[in-house]
Amino acid sequence: MDLNQKNEASFLQLIDTVCSRRPRQISEKALADFAKQVWYGELDLVPLLREHLVQVGVVDESRRRLLYVVDRLTCYPCMLRSKAAQLRELLKEWAELRLAQPTPYASELASRHLLDKKAFEWGLEEDITPQMKLVLKYQTRHYAASLGRVTGYSEP
Repeated sequence: MDLNQKNEASFLQLIDTVCSRRPRQISEKALADFAKQVWYGELDLVPLLREHLVQVGVVDESRRRLLYVVDRLTCYPCMLRSKAAQLRELLKEWAELRLAQPTPYASELASRHLLDKKAFEWGLEEDITPQMKLVLKYQTRHYAASLGRVTGYSEP
């Protein structure tokens, strides 16, 4: 996905990809494109995410998958603080989807450190840890500087 173009349709397709697959089934490329848009893109993501989350027919499991990935990505300092704050506010709006009672399988995985904390908190039994190895190269200062725009690393 080209970050210099505001392409809502492409981002909406990425949202569908994130929602429709179990976390470990999301391709590295799709996750990387989604992460780059979250971290550096110029689209106003909150309305696009909210539009998807409120759609009739979207099941809570799909919503939790999307919110988990957004939650995980907002932890990186490469994104503008203002953008991270907006996304965190969206996460708070949907906090009721965090399961109070995780499944026994998720509890077992978390206790064995085989499930990341955020996936566990969102009531999932899978995380995106394997794919993050490729994606993390896009959150470095060097990559952010190569974009030639203000990022979380260049904010005062």
